[in-house]
Amino acid sequence: FDLEDGFISRADRSLASTDTAFFRHYILKVEVASARYRTSRGELSTPALLRRARAAATSRHDRLRLMTEFHKRFALPVASLILGLMAVPLGIVFGSAGLAGGISLGTAAFLGYYVCLAFFGNLGETGTLPPLAAAWLPDLVVGAAAAAVIRLLVVRGWMSWR
Repeated sequence: FDLEDGFISRADRSLASTDTAFFRHYILKVEVASARYRTSRGELSTPALLRRARAAATSRHDRLRLMTEFHKRFALPVASLILGLMAVPLGIVFGSAGLAGGISLGTAAFLGYYVCLAFFGNLGETGTLPPLAAAWLPDLVVGAAAAAVIRLLVVRGWMSWR
């Protein structure tokens, strides 16, 4: 930082004494990358996430967390497609509920998916489930629910495949 016309105040740990320095021009150098700062798994690129998970120095717990995050990055876009496919038959079945009913139903479907994602994600991060299964099981659960609603519409004759 290139600073002009200011002052810097410093105090010792006990706050018993202070120093103040006035300046006309001061260049403040700040270290951006610190050895103490570790990038979180959400900030890593997908290839970097996979590299860190496969590194020999990575603990089993961290490896499970990283691999669960890796698989979630592919499962979440698929979930948006599945929820979109579920919206059409739900709109047909509950169309008479109006706008408020549709918003409530859509929110309930999303919250159901989110609860499944959190539940299975925790199972994957603790090692109870493999990370691959933990990331994709919420998609399978919501996909099965979407298939059941579509099947219900076909059986009742409200929708046909022709």
